[in-house]
Amino acid sequence: LMPPGAAAQPVLVDDEAAVARLLDLVAERLGLMPQAAAAKWLSGAPIADPVREQAVLDREAAAAQAMGLAPLPVREFFALQIRFARELQLQLHGDWRRSGCAPCASPTDLAALRAEIDRIDLALLHALYVARPATAREDFVERHRALATARLGSVVALPADRDRLLSTLHGLGTSQAPGLARVLASGIL
Repeated sequence: LMPPGAAAQPVLVDDEAAVARLLDLVAERLGLMPQAAAAKWLSGAPIADPVREQAVLDREAAAAQAMGLAPLPVREFFALQIRFARELQLQLHGDWRRSGCAPCASPTDLAALRAEIDRIDLALLHALYVARPATAREDFVERHRALATARLGSVVALPADRDRLLSTLHGLGTSQAPGLARVLASGIL
């Protein structure tokens, strides 16, 4: 429920806040990877799951197109998220082979974790939509490099990977989704 009068008060998001929200969601998604790695460690499941990964990429690209975002750059953005997640899980498994798996003491259900990742992915799509004017700026990568380091430095350690993420965001484009369909898909007028 919305508080009384909330509909009459527009919510405006500036470029910095929109980009910060987007980067925070990337960090939140990657922050779940120790739990995902532990669940896979305990079950013996492989880290890579090509069928699920393809389903995520297809779902997010289709949703992006409905929102008026070009599907291929959004697919690339989510493929990068998957790559970061996979690399983090591989690193954790390597560490655990040497020193044991501390997070394994309280295992997480992988299906529940995947539902949480899917929730974050939907929030990421909306954040991409809101941040699109900022990501389109010619100076986007340089302007947001420090913010990306501050928000992602602990989960995306390599500066080159953070720059790749920013470049991918800068490459987002729009599609020709009809106005009403775009508004209904994004939930944003």
